[in-house]
Amino acid sequence: MELIKKIKHRLHDRMIEKRISNSTIRSSIDFQKIQAVGILFNGTSLENRDQLASFKALWEKSGKSVRLLCYLDTKEPQPNMTIDHFTKLEVNWLGKIQSEKVESFIQQSFDLMISCSDEQVLNDIAAMSKSKLRVGPITEKEYCYDLMISKDSTTSPKKYLEQIEQFLTKLKQGKDANKTV
Repeated sequence: MELIKKIKHRLHDRMIEKRISNSTIRSSIDFQKIQAVGILFNGTSLENRDQLASFKALWEKSGKSVRLLCYLDTKEPQPNMTIDHFTKLEVNWLGKIQSEKVESFIQQSFDLMISCSDEQVLNDIAAMSKSKLRVGPITEKEYCYDLMISKDSTTSPKKYLEQIEQFLTKLKQGKDANKTV
C-alpha cells in the first residue's frame, strides 16, 4: 500500500510540474496599487465563507477586484452556493482537478493570489496560477508560492488575510525607507 501511495504522489507531482507556467512573470507589488486579487480557501465551514465574503467586500470598497474560489471537502453538490467553488467530486484519484471554474481561476492574471489553506488541492491551484504574486501558508513544495507566511490550524482566514495585508504594506514601507530624498 505504501508503494502505491509513493507512485501516486510521484505521478501527481509530475502532473503539476508540467502545468506550472515558467512564462509567467512574477513580481512584488505595492499593496495600495494591487487591483486584482484572487483568494483560495476551504469553504466547507460556513464561518470561513462568511469571513471571506466580508473581507472581499472590504477590499472591493478600497477599489480592488476580488475573486473567491473555495474548495468544499464534500462530494455533495452545492447548487445554491453563490461563491465559486469546487468539490471532491471534481478531483480525480491522482489529484487532477476537473473544473472549469478552477481552470478559469488558474488562467486569470491576478496582481495578488492568496491561499488561506495548506491543502494539497489548493497548493496545486496556486502553483499553476498565472498570478504575479502568489502568497500562501508554509509548505514543503516551495514552487507553490512566491511568499509563504506562517499559519497554524487555529488562525481564521480573516486573521490570515489581515496578516498578509499588514506584511505586504510593511514591505512597501521598508522599500520606501531605503530611498534617498
